Amino acid sequence: MSDAASLPDPPTQASRFAPLLTLVHKLIDYGRQLAASLQQPAPPADFDNIAIGFGTYDLTAIVARIIRGLHRATALASRLQRLETTPEPDPAATPAMPPRASRAATAPMPRPPRAAAIVAAAPTPEQIAAKVQRQPIGEVFADICRDLGILPGHPLWHDLFLAIVRFGGRLGRLCVHISNRALAARTAPKVLTASNAVASPCAQPPLRLATTGPPV
Repeated sequence: MSDAASLPDPPTQASRFAPLLTLVHKLIDYGRQLAASLQQPAPPADFDNIAIGFGTYDLTAIVARIIRGLHRATALASRLQRLETTPEPDPAATPAMPPRASRAATAPMPRPPRAAAIVAAAPTPEQIAAKVQRQPIGEVFADICRDLGILPGHPLWHDLFLAIVRFGGRLGRLCVHISNRALAARTAPKVLTASNAVASPCAQPPLRLATTGPPV
């Protein structure tokens, strides 16, 4: 089982961070279930919707992002638990980073990176954890949304919306990113590919998918 599966226990008593911890654990459960569904010999029936959230039909790229999201969520859970005994400056008072929505909205949409590049450039769990410690909590939640391909309308979206806005995340930038990914998926060839093997984030056999076309 990967390091992403080793996470702090869910909160057992009421605390000021209990709602956020509960949300993080729901995200981890969702990420694990999604990764497990992608390990089946046949792709999920709703794979088109999954591809829209990730901006690609490349299964290897999708699983690599899910693994990154699970590491990110695990690091956030650890940070929230530490805040109970070692408070940081009030997360609600942490200002959001300067918005760049106008630049993102006018910039040309980049091509989805190849899965090989995503896997090769993947940060280590330690690098992910270090970044999580520096970011506003709301921005970490926004990054987890990107990693897990979560779209508006997802069962957790309302809680994520509130956490991102309340704790210094850039919701506008996330929404632009989601829109760009959706457009990329809709204009991409609908060919399932698995161009590289990646480590599984849950206790399941490695990714086994028969490719139906050349890597993209």
